[in-house]
Amino acid sequence: FKPGRPAVVGDVAVAPMAVIEAAARRAGVPLARFGHEISIEGGTELAVEVGGRRIAGLRLGLRGAHQARNAALAVAAVERFAPGEIADADIRVGLESVRWPGRMETVCRSPLVVLDAAHNVDSAIVLARELSRLVEGRAVHLVFGVLGDKRWAEMIDVLAPHVARVTVTKVPVARGEAPEIVARRFAGYCPTDVVGDPKDAVGRAIARALHSDAVVVAGSVFLIGAVYSMFDPGAGASVPRADDGGQPTV
Repeated sequence: FKPGRPAVVGDVAVAPMAVIEAAARRAGVPLARFGHEISIEGGTELAVEVGGRRIAGLRLGLRGAHQARNAALAVAAVERFAPGEIADADIRVGLESVRWPGRMETVCRSPLVVLDAAHNVDSAIVLARELSRLVEGRAVHLVFGVLGDKRWAEMIDVLAPHVARVTVTKVPVARGEAPEIVARRFAGYCPTDVVGDPKDAVGRAIARALHSDAVVVAGSVFLIGAVYSMFDPGAGASVPRADDGGQPTV
């Protein structure tokens, strides 16, 4: 906080918000708080109001209900930090055109393949909440790899109840947890396989899913990075590449 300079605060729980508000009062900082000075409404099209400024007709390029709150904070930051400098039309274009590779990204349609770099408990909760909508009601074959220093057992407890089958793989960095260890936790929920190579794991899940189920890859940013080259999102999120290590073409 800098005295006299505004600050934007997101959807914060009561106890930490009290600390933030007290610090702001001491520093003479005017706050824009989500749910107070910042409000949002709508579904497919959103309207955000910050103080006296209201911007309607907002469409988001990013998937997930939580991104509406993030968009509201972005609009609030524009209004408070650069008032009057960015037009409503430019804000609409910015929010609709933003892309985040590997975060709730559909990279193949037949079978449906979704990559999501959920790598901690909070992002696993978000993925679990959005999963049915992302896969359009299909059964889920999860490919999962995780770093050993994450609270991965809690991540599994969040995700496993929502999937039909799991293939555990190795995240290709030194901190990657042994897939055999991770698989033991999943085995209490659903059928579980271990395939050490990430691309091989994804390829086998795709072959098993055929055209009726969905494949979701999650657990680590490093895992998404290891398998991203199998797909060509720029071609319309329709087909995995056929030239990548013998993986199946679908």
